Amino acid sequence: MELTRTAIGNYTHPDDPGEAAYKGSPKRLSVTDDECEILARLAQGRSVLEIGTGLGVSTRAMSDTARRVVTVDPDDWVRLNVWESLPSNVAPCNEFVEDDKFDFAFIDGDHHYDSVKADLVAVRKVLRPFSPVVMHDYNGEVRRASYHSGFILVKEFHTGCDMVVGALT
Repeated sequence: MELTRTAIGNYTHPDDPGEAAYKGSPKRLSVTDDECEILARLAQGRSVLEIGTGLGVSTRAMSDTARRVVTVDPDDWVRLNVWESLPSNVAPCNEFVEDDKFDFAFIDGDHHYDSVKADLVAVRKVLRPFSPVVMHDYNGEVRRASYHSGFILVKEFHTGCDMVVGALT
């Protein structure tokens, strides 16, 4: 997959039409290399649920160390252009099954307040107790929604887009 690195270290794809959830949005931005290192360390040996495949940069980083990664993204462009190039221990899907259990979650999906709250409710149902939850773009609506959803902040990483590790109560 042909990606271009931005000045702050994120990646973009030249053919990306932008996120479907945001009408007229700019091209999506991936996590940075520093964020990939953090995600890979946290995912090591775990069963991971990722909400928001995006360009697959975070997905690939976590798949390098995780037992498996289930990545969810409803965006047609992502399904057609990203999913086919993901490693074999990654299971892309439109939605995950609530019977499945995970011991790590990475949330970088739709950043609207109601969507973030819905993601946290869904994750709570499938996450094993005391499992870490990482949220990307932790500002504005993401921060507010997490605060109102029982997310307990443990550590904040001041990266290009701010990433936090915490847990759900």
